[in-house]
Amino acid sequence: MDTMSGTTEQETSFHALPPEAPLAMPVQDLHARPDREGRGRRPATSPRSIALRRLAVIGSALLMTAYGAWRTHKVMDDGGGMSTLGVIMLVLFVALFMWIALAFTSSVAGFCSLVLRGGLGLGISRSGPLPRLERRTALLLPTYNEPPERVMAG
Repeated sequence: MDTMSGTTEQETSFHALPPEAPLAMPVQDLHARPDREGRGRRPATSPRSIALRRLAVIGSALLMTAYGAWRTHKVMDDGGGMSTLGVIMLVLFVALFMWIALAFTSSVAGFCSLVLRGGLGLGISRSGPLPRLERRTALLLPTYNEPPERVMAG
């Protein structure tokens, strides 16, 4: 017992991690087909129009990139064809612009989803209870050469 504060050492100890609970980890054959055990081909949380949504986001990004590449080509072409440096710059422009266009169209789609449906999905409703969890989910956090106690405390 600490005479200055009147607390025991057990009361003041802080545990950043829960107690260990090891599970069996059998060797998996990654080349074998997955065992679905009565589960459907499409996950229960997958919306019906996912292919259309992906087409809209990726297609919009591709259209924006094609338009940007065409306009950049028009600027760099001096009438006699493009130089080697111009081709290199155009390739770099397309690669970098596609990355930005995809992020932009994805954020616009997310904003539209929030505005139209309020961001509710996966079976969640404003008035009802939260859906019951039916399986475990692992949240993986990549770390390298860091103390796990400090990472988990953060």
